[in-house]
Amino acid sequence: MMCRYDPARAENRGETMPDSNASPDARINGLTKIAEFRMARWTNRRQIEWKTSASVWAFLAAICSAIAIGQFRVSVWALGVLLVPILLIHIWWVYQNWIRNREDSEIAFDYFEEVHGLVSTRPPPERKRQAPRWIVQDAVPTCEIGIGIVLSVAALYLTPTVR
Repeated sequence: MMCRYDPARAENRGETMPDSNASPDARINGLTKIAEFRMARWTNRRQIEWKTSASVWAFLAAICSAIAIGQFRVSVWALGVLLVPILLIHIWWVYQNWIRNREDSEIAFDYFEEVHGLVSTRPPPERKRQAPRWIVQDAVPTCEIGIGIVLSVAALYLTPTVR
């Protein structure tokens, strides 16, 4: 099975597919490095995503606690104007990371399958590809977005109750 390698997109990232005329060892080494690079990007992106999400949650929790203890008085509308853009930007950003992470992991596994085909005499184990899923079906991004929404709703709920 050949991997879904797009030279135009890979060229922009510095990936170059090992030459098909190269020795099997060189191809195996090159394909493995590209697959590991893709998985490292996935890991790094996920770490940054969690740190950014935690920062957004801390900001929203701080707003909730400031409202609850009465140090912060603001109208519901003003708070909504502050929170809605923050939530929308966070949702958009998590969604973009989700798309890139899926692409990186799928392509990395394609490279690993090609390496398996080069080093093994047995056929690679059949990998059932998941049908494309909607973001809500993945727990991690759904939780990241959900926590932000819950904290924002809590802040809006607390605003009119504080005197």
